[in-house]
Amino acid sequence: MEKKEKYEQMYEMLVTYERKIHEKNQKRISIGLKCIIIIPLIFLFLLFWTESNKVVFLILWIVSLFLLAAYLILVEYMDYNLQEKLSEINDEGRRVDSLIGLEIDNVPGNLRNVIQRIDDGLNSEAETRLIETKASGEETQTAEKAQTVEETEKQKDADAQAVEDADAQKDADAQAVEEADAQKDADTEVKENA
Repeated sequence: MEKKEKYEQMYEMLVTYERKIHEKNQKRISIGLKCIIIIPLIFLFLLFWTESNKVVFLILWIVSLFLLAAYLILVEYMDYNLQEKLSEINDEGRRVDSLIGLEIDNVPGNLRNVIQRIDDGLNSEAETRLIETKASGEETQTAEKAQTVEETEKQKDADAQAVEDADAQKDADAQAVEEADAQKDADTEVKENA
């Protein structure tokens, strides 16, 4: 029972940590969007109101847009990966039990179900057998692929042999036609001589 309580506590800490980071990422995105408006406007203001080289401000304006866009993409990507990892912890390849939402009264029961699945997954002999079965299945697939390649090679050799046989038959037919023509020529010559 202590183990399950420890898992529950760890899971709650993980969910709380993920939620806090998600909120921070939302604030970062909000700040980034504000900066993507304000900073380029500052450079545009400096571009039009100063007498100095306008190319420098134009380059700074473009670079700031790229940097801010990269920052926003990075924050969103990190947040997406974090949510994906939490989803993997919840999911384990199965349907995700909703912990919050319409079933808010069922949170303790759902939490126990998730923890039970984690506990069962860590200690399951069936999981070990499944891994072994997958490994043997991969070996079987590799052998089948090798056999398919071998059969394809044999078929190519048979096709090449058939082409060679057809060419030999054509040569034999051509030789027979030449001999028949030669025989006709000889017969014609004999008739003319007679």
